Amino acid sequence: MNMLKKTNKSLNISSNTHRLLFKPQYFNINHKFFSSKSTEPSVYDQLGGEAAINAVVDSFYKKVLADDLVNSFFKGIDMEKQAIKQKSFIAFACGGPNNYKGKDMVKGHAHMAIEDKHFDEIVKLLVDTLKEFKVPDELIGKVGAKLLPLRKVIVNTHI
Repeated sequence: MNMLKKTNKSLNISSNTHRLLFKPQYFNINHKFFSSKSTEPSVYDQLGGEAAINAVVDSFYKKVLADDLVNSFFKGIDMEKQAIKQKSFIAFACGGPNNYKGKDMVKGHAHMAIEDKHFDEIVKLLVDTLKEFKVPDELIGKVGAKLLPLRKVIVNTHI
């Protein structure tokens, strides 16, 4: 939980930027929101590319399925297909290739009663997994900066 708070603080988003980040078009996965035009290597490349993301997601889902707070969201789900979607989503969100074929974030989570505590647990499990893979805190913060803004569309008990 400390990493989540540290990551959240490191975002330092102004109120105007915050409003821009949460425009609905930014949550259509094909939108340029996730693209990176920096000369710095993308977060995807810094993580180690496809092989690293695949390994992280596989380990992450083992934790998710063992966690009583969030595993119920995955009952009856083909986890092999889910992992493929998650791998391509995280790759694209982090500046890698756009191979994501899943639903946009609103449609993909609308049928679930996801609360902040569920989102926080998923973030915690992802951070724990990244730490197990020896990802530096600074890079974990960059992953968080890409994914944490999705809270507003994934947490849907406020709708």
